[in-house]
Amino acid sequence: MLATLTDKSKQPKIVEGKTLMIRNFILKGGKIAMSSKTTIMGRPNLEIPHSIIENAIQLILPPSPEKKLAEVKYEPLRSILSVKGQIIKNEATRTVKVNGNDTPIRTITLEENNAKIDVTLWRELSEEEYSIGEFLQISHCLLNEWQGKIQPLEVTIKGTVEALSLTESMWEVCVREEDKEGYKDLVVENDMLRSAIGRAEEVCLMTDEEIENSLVNRIPFKIDATMLGPRLLGLRLAFSAHEQVQVENMELNL
Repeated sequence: MLATLTDKSKQPKIVEGKTLMIRNFILKGGKIAMSSKTTIMGRPNLEIPHSIIENAIQLILPPSPEKKLAEVKYEPLRSILSVKGQIIKNEATRTVKVNGNDTPIRTITLEENNAKIDVTLWRELSEEEYSIGEFLQISHCLLNEWQGKIQPLEVTIKGTVEALSLTESMWEVCVREEDKEGYKDLVVENDMLRSAIGRAEEVCLMTDEEIENSLVNRIPFKIDATMLGPRLLGLRLAFSAHEQVQVENMELNL
């Protein structure tokens, strides 16, 4: 089972090969989500069968079939694959916000037999030295879009909040969508969620922990979110028939 950790202060406790006991986590979509409320403690080491270790490696590092650049555009979005080609364009490293943190990225363009594709390199990969004309082979690329031809559409997500957790400045909200199987994870800025709740009650004097406890105690409650690609445009929460709050047209860069 995959597990994600959003609280950086707990990262030193996660050591490969160490046996841990984890409490106060959220189970959503078949994955464990650990937040600032999660307790991580050491336990005596367990003997793990080799077959389970191999399965775990496949979860963390799934197969990455090699594809020619001309074939990439026929692959479904979110595919994981390996590509190779010659660098014909090398942009400067820039910084973007990811969950409130400055994150370096760089975009390079690869060419193979007259087929071209842009590859975005994240974090430490973006800070490596690359030269025009250099040949690269890159594994485990996540296909997000094909040369900008896929445009984000405005969609409405309606459902029931089943779980939530607060990270440094964002809320992770697990939504069971109406008339669909499975879950949808939303990331909401703290200020936006506070503004939404503030329509129904005073929250300016409440701490983040008090708000989190209040919302958790109200689960399940209804949510109606408007998205444009990854950007959250509007948010409406309905805790009961007499309590409904809404925030619209707020510019966010999630």
